Amino acid sequence: MTIITISLAFPHAALWQNKSAHRFALARHIKASRKEAWVAAISAGVASIKGHMRYRVLIEGYRPTGPGRPHDVCNLPATLKGHIDGLADALGVDDARFETDFPRVWAGTVKAGMIRMRVEPIQSVWVENTGTKP
Repeated sequence: MTIITISLAFPHAALWQNKSAHRFALARHIKASRKEAWVAAISAGVASIKGHMRYRVLIEGYRPTGPGRPHDVCNLPATLKGHIDGLADALGVDDARFETDFPRVWAGTVKAGMIRMRVEPIQSVWVENTGTKP
């Protein structure tokens, strides 16, 4: 099974839930993160795993080093909405097809922070619910 690994920049401060950014600034950062994920996915060769029904997305978060309060990993999923949408755009699917595994603890620290996504297609069977009993 082919696994694609994508490395992305740490989410901008305006994307964190406990920051109060203006809605236009917030939209600009979401759009930028979506484009970043799309470009990274295309560069990583995401075309080789297109066409599947479902995908497993494992996310690792590396928080930035330096002074200040450490980021709370529980707020990370909300900051990654643009990144996940960009990945879905690159795959040509709706992000409802993703089984996303968000981290419960930080994987480590790096100078500027980093997000790593591992994308793996899942072989699944489509079952249609007709509403009738067999």
